[in-house]
Amino acid sequence: MTQPTTPPQSTPDCFSLVLLCLVVAAMPTQYGQTVKHLTSSGGTAFERTISVGDAMLGLAFALWGLRVLLRWRWRECRWPSLACVGLVVVAALSAMHSELIAGEIAHAGSALKAVRSSLMIRTSLKEWVQFVIYALIAYTLFVTLLKDTRFFRGSLYILFGVTTLAVVLGLKDYLVVADPKLVRAGMGESAYLFNSQNIYSGFLAMVFPLMLAVVVSTRNMAVRVWLGACVVLGAVTMLGAGGLLATFLVLPTCAFRHDRKTGWLVAAAMAGLLVLLIAPRTRSYRDGIRPLFTVHDDEGDVSKQYVEWQAGLGMLEEHALFGVGTGLYQLNIGAYYGALPNKEKMPWDSNSLYLVAASTMGLVGLAALLCFIVQPLLVANGLIGSLVGDDRNLVIGLWGSLLAFAITSGLNCLWVRGTAPVLVYLIAIVAVLNQAEAAERSG
Repeated sequence: MTQPTTPPQSTPDCFSLVLLCLVVAAMPTQYGQTVKHLTSSGGTAFERTISVGDAMLGLAFALWGLRVLLRWRWRECRWPSLACVGLVVVAALSAMHSELIAGEIAHAGSALKAVRSSLMIRTSLKEWVQFVIYALIAYTLFVTLLKDTRFFRGSLYILFGVTTLAVVLGLKDYLVVADPKLVRAGMGESAYLFNSQNIYSGFLAMVFPLMLAVVVSTRNMAVRVWLGACVVLGAVTMLGAGGLLATFLVLPTCAFRHDRKTGWLVAAAMAGLLVLLIAPRTRSYRDGIRPLFTVHDDEGDVSKQYVEWQAGLGMLEEHALFGVGTGLYQLNIGAYYGALPNKEKMPWDSNSLYLVAASTMGLVGLAALLCFIVQPLLVANGLIGSLVGDDRNLVIGLWGSLLAFAITSGLNCLWVRGTAPVLVYLIAIVAVLNQAEAAERSG
């Protein structure tokens, strides 16, 4: 086992540090402004939401790219991995092979006219652009800005600060907001960090393993109390099934990978918290834990989420290779219900990410997505065995965060604003650490 030694480094690049801090502070939110595009008669042709996180990401990438061009510093750039490029390429191929999109283009007479007139094509194009932004632009930016390993922990504390704000706002929602779908770190009636309780819970599930890693590493009692309280209060306010499941599975697993004593302490704490949430039938139990294990609704029918899984599998069966078309899940899922009951509207982001990817981009798209998620998970797992000390603890946290995303995505769709950039940020840290470890071994 090796303990990488940090080589003498030059003065930190303040420009890169500022860009990194701004992006990390802005990325864990879905808050944005909706822009309406009107028709000639004054009606709404379509709407698009520009989020704060995406806007900051685009601005940072533009400034970084301008700096590279002006200084001609191409050798400093680190490019996207094959998994990132493959995901974007497969998303494009899915749209190109879509019979629905081809029909819209044929009906409009040209691709340009179809983009202007077809909601379906604009939706697919917007989804593909999102893949480009996160899998290519965000990854390139993070993996380049994080090359100075001194930035790692500083950026993590910024992320923890935003997470703390989310937990405080989530606790307020948990106590005063009646609708469980609106326990989402709200800042007012129309302002919120996340669109739904599922994304709020999924985000917390991703960050908690990193918080545990810092708690294990640091000797600062104030930091331990801060992050420990954040984990406990955040777990209580989670009402999203996927995030809850991931949190109660991943945190004890990560703790045991740190050391046996920590493992038993965290496992006992999580078990005690679970008892406190279930025994008095708290809101966490009624709106979060119980639906996770309940296949039927209050009227005895199969829950809407599992009914939609059947409809999604029907979509996949008809379009097995490349799917119905990138981004076209919501516009087409209704046609595959058939005789299946369609009683109520599902909460936002309640669909399985894997089912959405498979039905829209086919089995090829699902394979590309799994490669994008699993490859860094395996790399992080390998680094755990080769590092010691704080570096090992950090990698265990990264491994747990990636695993939490993978588990949550089985029940909820986390490839959205607010959580997808966080995933890419974590993947970039794993890539940089892996490259540093490889250089240490070869040197």
